[in-house]
Amino acid sequence: MYVPGETSFHRRKGTKRIARLHYRIACVRSVALQKATSSIVAKTKPPETRPSVAVVEYLYVAGMIKNHHLAKGIADVSMGEARGQLAYKCPWYGAKLIPADRFFPSPKRYSLCAALNSGLKHSERTFECPECGAGLDRDMNAALNLLQVAVGSTETQNARGRGHETHSIERVDLNEARTRT
Repeated sequence: MYVPGETSFHRRKGTKRIARLHYRIACVRSVALQKATSSIVAKTKPPETRPSVAVVEYLYVAGMIKNHHLAKGIADVSMGEARGQLAYKCPWYGAKLIPADRFFPSPKRYSLCAALNSGLKHSERTFECPECGAGLDRDMNAALNLLQVAVGSTETQNARGRGHETHSIERVDLNEARTRT
């Protein structure tokens, strides 16, 4: 006999099956994120390929999630969790984690002449410099700009012997940067 408010046996069984599937997907994503962050800074790599510095770009994730086309994919990636894992794994493996400023224009600034292309759209995959006319892959240009943040980051000590970090941008030779990445 049907009683309002109760669900059928098969519906409860299906709900449990879907819950198990979502739990499994969450566990697989968690393990994949742990492995990915470990592979970035792990000591299992040969010393010449092991990074001494990792640069993390702070992104406005809450604003990116407001875009309904990107929301589900960005929420599934767990960007904040990746940043947190790198923050505790870098000291373990002797690497230094440098956060790039949230408003640093890594994709919109040309890595060689520092010219800004403020009209760059997300759909454009190549960066065209407005001043020198050179072109470069958008992601490679952003990576080279973040590399410059890492190279330009220096530690100094103040009069009391405490560490103070300054982040400045220095020019990096494009061929030298490609050999390091």
